[in-house]
Amino acid sequence: MALRISSNKYRDITLKRLGILKKDELKIKKKGRPIFWVHALSYGEVKAAFPLLKRIKEQWKESVLIGSSSTPTGMLELCKMGDSILDLTIPMPFDFTPCFLRHISWLKPDCFLLVETDVWPNFLWQLKRRGTQLVLVNGSISERASSRLSMMPWVSRFIYGPFAKIGMQSEKDRDRLISTGIDASDVVAVGNMKFDIDIPDMDNVSKSMVKELGLRDDGLVVVLGSSHPGEEEAVLPSIMALRQLSDQRPIEVFVVPRDPGRAAEIKALFESQGVRCSLRTQLAASNQASVASPNHSFRCIIVDTLGELLKIYSISHVAIMGGTFVPVGGHNILEPASFGLPVIVGPYVESIEEICEGLERAGGLFRISGKEGLKPILLSLLQDPSKRNSVGKAAKRFVERNKGVIDRYIYMIEEILRNGVQ
Repeated sequence: MALRISSNKYRDITLKRLGILKKDELKIKKKGRPIFWVHALSYGEVKAAFPLLKRIKEQWKESVLIGSSSTPTGMLELCKMGDSILDLTIPMPFDFTPCFLRHISWLKPDCFLLVETDVWPNFLWQLKRRGTQLVLVNGSISERASSRLSMMPWVSRFIYGPFAKIGMQSEKDRDRLISTGIDASDVVAVGNMKFDIDIPDMDNVSKSMVKELGLRDDGLVVVLGSSHPGEEEAVLPSIMALRQLSDQRPIEVFVVPRDPGRAAEIKALFESQGVRCSLRTQLAASNQASVASPNHSFRCIIVDTLGELLKIYSISHVAIMGGTFVPVGGHNILEPASFGLPVIVGPYVESIEEICEGLERAGGLFRISGKEGLKPILLSLLQDPSKRNSVGKAAKRFVERNKGVIDRYIYMIEEILRNGVQ
């Protein structure tokens, strides 16, 4: 904790999470308006929650909508939404009564929605005792976690007991949670909110990025999205193998680490193997100088900025999903699928298992058991435009078929508020 407070990046948010803030920082105009508080742990959860936040504001136009997150990146993403959606943006207080008491005393939310994870039982039980309706949305639970909790049902009821309703991403998630001792009537398989991802019109953005980075019209673009330590090293041999295609068409490889602060070390790794690299910020600063020369045939761009992954998906041809080549469990494969990209994942997909199974059955995803399987699939997709387009279209159709999850959550929230489920 002391280290966090001493860090410039975390100081302000940590102090506020400790409850060290002024009353005017929690000031909202209530006047009988319903108050919704939506909490999302970090950047990824905030992005997943964005369509839900928009719909809540549309459905309850006079409501007060509060957004919170636990990390600087999550807070930054919430702030981007602006006053038209959120009436107040705050860091989530720590689960210690002196830290959060003034929040719940001053804000008095009618409905608290927790997105996916970051369960703080003490905070949640205090809200419930004060009459707040609590809803878990987009919930999931692994087989390993459910197995452990099933041996301690009292722990499961302590964690999930405050919720009036628990919305899970799939039937498997619902069954696993019920097996831990939660009443089946409280748990609903609603679906994954990430199917309803709000994809903005990227035409102008894509054209601007292509021009800024000096990308060739006849080039092929591969993206490794949301990578973790160890993954760049795992996929590097397959990326190097793409150079054999660069005498036919230019090849661009984007590496987008989950933590942009790792960009310099990734660049050094690639360059140590003779791969030509540039940092994203170098290209922007160079204003299409020599590093962005249109004469290149093979190049790797390490993205050291936040919030550009969707833009990069919009100009890509194939996506390799990070978090699946090391034991992390995967990230949002629906984003590249929404852009009609073939998606490749490694063996570690526990957090996205059901979506992977569905996308694989639909013909939009390749799952490999180890890094050795990446090279032939990449080469095949890049050399065969018909196959690449067919797989990409299948991926996009899969996303379109499963939309409508937000509508089901809005209906659930309406029912809870109407009936006052306790």
